[in-house]
Order: sequence, then structure tokens, then C-alpha cells
Amino acid sequence: MRLREALRILPGEVVSFVELAGKRQPCFQLAAELRAEEWRVLATTTTRVASYEVERVPLAMQVTSDTNPSLIRQQLDRHGFVFVYTSIDSERKRLSACRSTSSPG
Repeated sequence: MRLREALRILPGEVVSFVELAGKRQPCFQLAAELRAEEWRVLATTTTRVASYEVERVPLAMQVTSDTNPSLIRQQLDRHGFVFVYTSIDSERKRLSACRSTSSPG
């Protein structure tokens, strides 16, 4: 059984995977299934994701406050599945969609 069917996801619904530790694989699997059915999938994270984890995504797109939403829609139309992030930690090879905060000390 496909994940979309198991989760009873219908067109137009928004799906959120919370606390992705251990859930990234099913999240990306669901996105790939939906893309194969010609749905448009926009994904992001509230934590950090290793850059290798998004290698299977057709487009990982860095967005800034200057990014025009129509550009994201264009890329969704073109690729079907887009992962958006706001920053990259090149040293740790992690993508983030939330503002990084530094720990004291």
C-alpha cells in the first residue's frame, strides 16, 4: 500500500511530519509518490537536514527574504518536488529552514 493511501491524503491537503527524527525517509518517500502522481510537493524542515538527505529531491532551493513566491511556484511546476531551506552550514553539511541560534558558552 502506498503511503498516500495509508494516510488517506486527498488533493489539496497539507501534510506535516512533526519531529522528523526517524521520519525523513517516509517524508521523502511520500513526496516521491505524490510527485509520481503529478502532485506538487513543497518540503522544508524546522530543524536541520544533512545535505546528502536531500540529494534525491529534484530541487533543493535556498530562499531568502528577497525570494519571490512566484519563483517557487515556477520551480514546483518544473520539478514537481522542491525542498526549500534558508541557510547552509557548509562545514557540517547541513541545511536549515530556521534561523540558527548560538548556544551560550
